[in-house]
Amino acid sequence: MTEVVYLVGRLVSAALEEIQKLLGVKGDQDKLKNLLEMIKKTLADAEQKQTTNQAVRIWLSKVKDFCYDAEDVLDEFEARPCGGGRGRKGRNKDKQRIIELLMRTDDDGVGKVGVISIVGMGGIGKTTLAKWVYMDDRISKYFDLKVWLSMSVDFEVKKIIRDIIESLSHEAKCDSWSLEKLQNHLRSIVENKRCLLVMDDVWEVSRENWEGLRDLLEGVSEGSKVIVTSWNKSIVSTMGTVPPHNLANLSQEDSLTLFMKCAFDQGQEKNHPDLMAIGKEIVSKCAGNPMAVKTLGSLLYSKTKLSNWECIRDSEILQLQTGILPSLRISYDLMPFHLKQCFAYCSIFPKNYKFNNLELIQLWIANGLIQSSGNTQELEEIGQQYWEELWSRSFFDDVVEDYLFLTFKMHDLIHQLAISVAQTESSNVNMNMRTQDVSPTTQHISFSDPSLLPEDELPSYLSKLSRVRTIMFPIKKEGSTGESFLEMCISRFKQLRVLYLHDSSFDQLPSSISGLKQLSNDSQRRE
Repeated sequence: MTEVVYLVGRLVSAALEEIQKLLGVKGDQDKLKNLLEMIKKTLADAEQKQTTNQAVRIWLSKVKDFCYDAEDVLDEFEARPCGGGRGRKGRNKDKQRIIELLMRTDDDGVGKVGVISIVGMGGIGKTTLAKWVYMDDRISKYFDLKVWLSMSVDFEVKKIIRDIIESLSHEAKCDSWSLEKLQNHLRSIVENKRCLLVMDDVWEVSRENWEGLRDLLEGVSEGSKVIVTSWNKSIVSTMGTVPPHNLANLSQEDSLTLFMKCAFDQGQEKNHPDLMAIGKEIVSKCAGNPMAVKTLGSLLYSKTKLSNWECIRDSEILQLQTGILPSLRISYDLMPFHLKQCFAYCSIFPKNYKFNNLELIQLWIANGLIQSSGNTQELEEIGQQYWEELWSRSFFDDVVEDYLFLTFKMHDLIHQLAISVAQTESSNVNMNMRTQDVSPTTQHISFSDPSLLPEDELPSYLSKLSRVRTIMFPIKKEGSTGESFLEMCISRFKQLRVLYLHDSSFDQLPSSISGLKQLSNDSQRRE
């Protein structure tokens, strides 16, 4: 038994060294896989030779924990269509600078809460950098509490406070709390604590709203910080207490490395020098934007025909040089029609929405967006193939396995692209929407703000619609607000195929729902 323990110890040490190399995305992951398999086999042998020695049992348990950690490292690499290791290396200096600012203690004159802004164009990697900093061990040890907020378009102080409370104390029913109650509860949580608050992707904020939120955070300990990521430089003058950290574009070298990692399996690019030459031209037109590089690289993955690469290089859209969206549009334009439809449908969900792959596939099916291929495959299986194809093209991000399903998000720019290509077929009603913004040809409509639901009459922008297929209430809310509005919609839109209601959206469904002939059991959803 002692020999087995010694052998496993040697293997663990070797594997640790390999992991340290791999964290720079420089080594071969197959080596770590092989070492991990050796450790597992040795552990299996050790467990068969069970011993009464408690110290050995504890030691074996720790080795198992190490194996799980190593598997997590491998999973992180394998779960993504392409990695950003080299980019993490074209960003290490940025990370160190942000960490230094966060751990500074000489913030004289800025109050208890210092604000650090990460500014840059869409797709440049602001969120990735903020996450990298947020998860750093030094930051976790320095701050007593950490909160990550994915910001909505509207800067609503009450919603922000509620989100902070739910993140820190897991309060389940604070939607109906008054501002005063939220304020008191927040102060009781953060009082005398050194806190880090990340506000990711702030679009706009007034001085009044920011000062109102800052005042509510004054109970925190000295040294507390806020990280703000935004493409809008004016945000800095409103919120920032130190000069903004402007995130630069990737270098040509790092862009090319990232592109090749997305376009080829490891090492295979050397077998296609003609494609590499065209790849350099494509990368040069991405202007160092990681999102553009990753998306176009993923689009060309496994494609070795010269004509495919030349088509991307010579695309008139790419030549426009008007920003990141045209580069993303190429990926959409080159997709088959069935994927275009499914992608465009995602526009009905609000910004920063956390998707569920099984849920989304059911919505595709209900709207007839998934076509049977004539074989024995179930529509759900075909839908999963659609989903995986969209993921491989980098349209879906932050994919996490959650028992029987996958959760994921869409990058803000990808969401904007979905809205752009959906054109007049979808409308996401929010506080900033005007009546004339809803096209008469709208087929899918979503209400993300409960306060917009009228009680007595159908709004004029809905009364002019006749072809609505989807009505969606994707955001959780409390109470029965909107039940009469829902009944008016059901009476108006007889061809409704999907009625999507988030948990607790309504106390009960109107009896008139039985008259909707196209509404299948799968499409009448209550999460």
